[in-house]
Parts: sequence; C-alpha cells; structure tokens
Amino acid sequence: AGVILPIVITLIVITLFVFLLVALYRMCKKKTPGIWFAFS
Repeated sequence: AGVILPIVITLIVITLFVFLLVALYRMCKKKTPGIWFAFS
C-alpha cells in the first residue's frame, strides 16, 4: 500500500495537469489564434 498510494497520486496530478494545459490551450486558441500560429 505504501508504494501504490504515491503512484496513484502522481497519476491523478499528471491527469489534472494535462487537463489544465488542454483547457488553457483551447481558451487561448479561441481568444488569440494569431499568437498560436506565430509559435507553431
């Protein structure tokens, strides 16, 4: 149990982090598409 718990917490944190990145990416893409074209 001592090994499984940190792994589960890490997976949850990674999932939330990816979800936030996708959400921010979609928000910024809708507001300012020109900036994303410049970076890509």
